[in-house]
Amino acid sequence: MGVLYCRIYYNLRIWLKHIRDLVMDYNKWRELMDEADNIKPTVVMLEDDPIVATVMNRMHTRSKEGIKKYGCTMEREDVTTLEWIDHAIEEQLDAAIYLERLKADVKSWQEALLEE
Repeated sequence: MGVLYCRIYYNLRIWLKHIRDLVMDYNKWRELMDEADNIKPTVVMLEDDPIVATVMNRMHTRSKEGIKKYGCTMEREDVTTLEWIDHAIEEQLDAAIYLERLKADVKSWQEALLEE
């Protein structure tokens, strides 16, 4: 159901972009897009897993932020496959740095607990 909602939401945004290009002025377009951005998605889970629901909600929020910031979805065609791979590598390198930082914090907390 979540995938279906995302596809419908994406198709609606594409349709609205075409309308903007054909007949609307920019101010009216922004007003409509702001209204669309205020629609809260309903995540329907087939299983009762709050962790998965949290991840899905974060992905939806992140997608909306990216669309608003960059004006396009991940289906853009101005990035080559190799560039996508480079982006993914950079994101994973950042994740490794964050994990090392968290690991250092946990070690510090463990050492502090052992000293007590």
